[in-house]
Amino acid sequence: MEHNASLSDEKDLRVEDALLQKAVGYTWTETTREYKVVQGEDGEEERVLTKEKSVTRHVSGDLSAQMYWLSHRQGGAWQGEDQPGASGVVILPAAEAEPLPQEEGADGHDH
Repeated sequence: MEHNASLSDEKDLRVEDALLQKAVGYTWTETTREYKVVQGEDGEEERVLTKEKSVTRHVSGDLSAQMYWLSHRQGGAWQGEDQPGASGVVILPAAEAEPLPQEEGADGHDH
């Protein structure tokens, strides 16, 4: 029975880790390779790598996973319970906008 308990604990940890990754987001590198089949010096066909491309991809954190995680880890503070006197309005500080870059025309001058 102890073996089943440790297997269950291991699965729980894997699910917890997957939920955390979904909540906070994650990055991975995707590598694509292209090969060409050529005739080797010994007459045998062999695959030769002709092109390799690596792209870094990112998945942003998921709001539902964040809410689920926090509601189960932080209890009442995140379970959507109304706080006395809470209006439901969240006031965010103003963000400073960066100026847009000037487009360069076909003649090489700014427009």
